[in-house]
Amino acid sequence: MIKKNKALVQKGDTDWTFGQTLALLLLLVPLRDLWRPFGGAVQKPLGRSWATRSCSELINLGAGSYYKDLSLVSATQDRHLDVVKYLLEHGANVNSEDRHGSTAVQAAISCKDLKTVEYLLDHGANLNKYDVKDQSIIDLLFDAIERCFNAIVKHLLEYGVNAEYALISASYSNNLDAMKLLLDYGADVNFQTKNGDTALRGAVQMGHLNITAYLVEHGADMTLTGEKYHSIFSWAIL
Repeated sequence: MIKKNKALVQKGDTDWTFGQTLALLLLLVPLRDLWRPFGGAVQKPLGRSWATRSCSELINLGAGSYYKDLSLVSATQDRHLDVVKYLLEHGANVNSEDRHGSTAVQAAISCKDLKTVEYLLDHGANLNKYDVKDQSIIDLLFDAIERCFNAIVKHLLEYGVNAEYALISASYSNNLDAMKLLLDYGADVNFQTKNGDTALRGAVQMGHLNITAYLVEHGADMTLTGEKYHSIFSWAIL
């Protein structure tokens, strides 16, 4: 196994260190799954997951930054937020890439794991792999608004993601805090979709009085019409 993976050994690494670490990494997932039927009662008092304890053992055995960085992306892909936290606390680079060029935040976004996305962004992960118009980033913004992960919303707005359509999403989702963020970052309170939908229309349609009042206070135009709708009052009377 060591010979086949010589390319992964960095300068200064020994065969013993690499082989031992790789073997433990390969055993981690199957041993975790075998442990579950027997280890539930033991894991709780220890306060850390089996995956985190195994990761700790690897670090104690001398795993360097190279292995920590590789493990960070893998832990994110496997939705092990506890391991992600442990690795970052012990020196892993939050913006490191795996052998395929993927970062941890990319993995979390792909998995739609908003808790991990939020944690990584709060700890310095950057979004440089994405264009502000990438669909995955836009989807993340809408998902964060709908599920009230407003810290992610703020990170995305700071990165430059367009806030216009998101304002309507916040209206339908009754997320007032996201609404305030979007307007603070320059969203047009009277932005209309092609069929004439607006944030105010969405708030009225869904019966979200707090959103409706906030939008009106911040200049929402109740007289706007569009291809599909005549006026805001057509929804108010339904």
